[in-house]
Amino acid sequence: MNYFNLFSLPQIFNIDLTVLSKNFYQLQRKFHPDLFYNCSQLIQKKMHNQSVVVNQGYEILKNYLKRAEYLLLLNDINIQDPSYTIYEKNFLIEQFQFYEEIEELKRSSLDFKLYNDLSNRIDFNIRKYELEMENFFILKDWINASNIVRKLYVFKKIKKYLNYLLEK
Repeated sequence: MNYFNLFSLPQIFNIDLTVLSKNFYQLQRKFHPDLFYNCSQLIQKKMHNQSVVVNQGYEILKNYLKRAEYLLLLNDINIQDPSYTIYEKNFLIEQFQFYEEIEELKRSSLDFKLYNDLSNRIDFNIRKYELEMENFFILKDWINASNIVRKLYVFKKIKKYLNYLLEK
């Protein structure tokens, strides 16, 4: 099942989210299991399964990172494969530096000025990588796009960890 085809969208990264949403609701009006409560168990199960596929596809395509990962998978690159681990020395150093700063922030009783500065720098990197990723997808440069997607997942994880500290 190709989710781009299911939602009548071109198989590209920059999709029209309004069209995605509109087509999602059209498909749900067609396949939602509640519409088939008077039908046989076989038809109910079939419609339930189709509705699950529609929901899964929608969740993947509406989230830009999941959509990127899915588009890469359609182009034979599975970034979940351990062989695609990032071994760029500068990137690894950059990650460690952010984690060290987060640990330092924890020791400083969560200084909000330091927190905001760190949060802004992480956001800057995320935006930078998002733009790079979009360009690589436009160029259909799947290898470089996959590297950037992995970097984005790392920075999203760093940001999540930082925000977790604030919630504690």
